[in-house]
Amino acid sequence: MHAQPKGLEMQEQAIEIGKQLAQKHFIHHVFGFFPNLHREIEFEDGNLFYRFLEHEPFIPRCFNFRGSTNDSEPKSAAIVGLRLTKIMSAILESYASEDQRHLDYAGISNSEEFRRVQFITVPLISLVLPDA
Repeated sequence: MHAQPKGLEMQEQAIEIGKQLAQKHFIHHVFGFFPNLHREIEFEDGNLFYRFLEHEPFIPRCFNFRGSTNDSEPKSAAIVGLRLTKIMSAILESYASEDQRHLDYAGISNSEEFRRVQFITVPLISLVLPDA
């Protein structure tokens, strides 16, 4: 069997790494989603341009972006939603007025529960949504 040249082997490894980065939403094609194709462009080798998510102009304005890439495995939407539902219920119970018509927003913003909400929302950048 004939061994591949080292450069070709390294190129194939680089392409595989690029595909993995794109699948986990760390990078995407600069044109992003193509509505007429109903899909994100898959990573390819060639004269194409890709961008890291944190380099998008809108990302620093997102409340769940902490200034660096979230490199943990993407969570399922159901798990994140369940955790948010539980903590939001606890917040509403703790900070609602007796008649439940008013909320103590200042109290919420300074609470440990709200810090937990902020922490829980970090994975929303790379959330895994089920196929419809």
